[in-house]
Amino acid sequence: MASPSTVTIGCKLPNGLVLSLGETRHELAGTRASADIGGYGLPPIPAEVWAAW
Repeated sequence: MASPSTVTIGCKLPNGLVLSLGETRHELAGTRASADIGGYGLPPIPAEVWAAW
């Protein structure tokens, strides 16, 4: 569940995607993730990382 300082990103890529920002890395879960809902991986990402990326 996303908190006010996170956003939930829907990723439909089979293998997901890694967001790199400086030394910070966050993985967007893809459709092969165990938390796949409606064909989307739904990982929470810190809002400031998403805004900067």
